[in-house]
Amino acid sequence: MDLVPSPEARSALLARVQGILLKPKAEWPKIAAEPATIGSIYSGYVVYLAAVPVLCALIGSLVFGYGFAGVTYRPSIAGALTTAVVQYALQLGGIYVFALIIDGLAPRFGGQKDNISAFKLAAYAATASWLAGVFTLVPGLGFISILGLYSLYLLYT
Repeated sequence: MDLVPSPEARSALLARVQGILLKPKAEWPKIAAEPATIGSIYSGYVVYLAAVPVLCALIGSLVFGYGFAGVTYRPSIAGALTTAVVQYALQLGGIYVFALIIDGLAPRFGGQKDNISAFKLAAYAATASWLAGVFTLVPGLGFISILGLYSLYLLYT
């Protein structure tokens, strides 16, 4: 896996993000029809989008710090990096756990157990919440990250 996607992979990633956010009912059938593995979804989509809120929170904490009740705390670089690494690992692991839950609950909702389809749903439905993480860059805009709740709509579309 490359740290920087190729231009083709980048345009495919952006097209997928745009499709899932703006036209989810048209995008879900495309996603369902694509052959994929858990590894290909992780390496081509999840690792990049899960990094968005982590990097924004890292930069925001180093530049602005954390404020509450008139008190501001600025973490050390090592502390902020440690927090970012833990957040990133939890994001990557959380998507897998979410997919396991979806797969386990599928029969209760009239679906069939299929770990790839469950992982597709977990990964692509999280798109809005990952992108809403941009608002953690500036602490005063953090409340706007509520737009990430659009992921719940994507989950049920």
